[in-house]
Amino acid sequence: MFNKRIICIHSTSDNALPVSQFRKYIFWMIKLGYKFISMDEILDETKSGKYIHLTVDDGYKTCITSLLPILQEYNIKATFFVAPMLLGLEANHPSLIKNSCYPDESTMTEEEVLLLQSHGHTIGYHTGTHVNLSKADNEAVRDDFFNGLDLLKEMGVEVTKFAYPFGFLPKDKSFFEDMLRQSNISNAFTVKWGDVNYASPYYINRVCLGDKEPLLWSVLKTIGFVDFYYNLKNK
Repeated sequence: MFNKRIICIHSTSDNALPVSQFRKYIFWMIKLGYKFISMDEILDETKSGKYIHLTVDDGYKTCITSLLPILQEYNIKATFFVAPMLLGLEANHPSLIKNSCYPDESTMTEEEVLLLQSHGHTIGYHTGTHVNLSKADNEAVRDDFFNGLDLLKEMGVEVTKFAYPFGFLPKDKSFFEDMLRQSNISNAFTVKWGDVNYASPYYINRVCLGDKEPLLWSVLKTIGFVDFYYNLKNK
């Protein structure tokens, strides 16, 4: 408790995490003495204290329309994990539905991803098409993984951070770890609750805030007060 934590959200919208609730969350975390810091800072083992790093999965348009102004207001640097082969799609596009993305949510354009990068935010990788790695076979995983990376490189984005879609770990972990190493990806992030852990750089803890959960529960999850609940539930 009261240590370094990485949190995850998806969209700040009425369909997901309402803007008003996210603002209250930031207020209370700062009130409790936490500071929002960058990805590089949170992964620095020599830095200790009450720190949070914000990550945002999937790359929805709300990253630009509603979240970016809040980040600028509070000078928060976040990491955005994007699935590049799903960028620029309108809400409920068949490809978004097929890959279990949020309903009624459009995705950012390539230009908007570059805008986030220009504001000092980190762009991370979330597979090419938001693949469920726990179910897909190795050939499909490999094709999706490298095709998506190629697209990011064409955009001028070099990634070193990866987040597992849905938080589901790969069916073949050693196969996937080899691909991460080949691609110079230094860290990969789960949705297992806990303080930032350094022993397993491809399985770093991250706490996902539920879209409709009570504010108090989000705060308790973030500070680690209810980690025991997660551990009991996931024995």
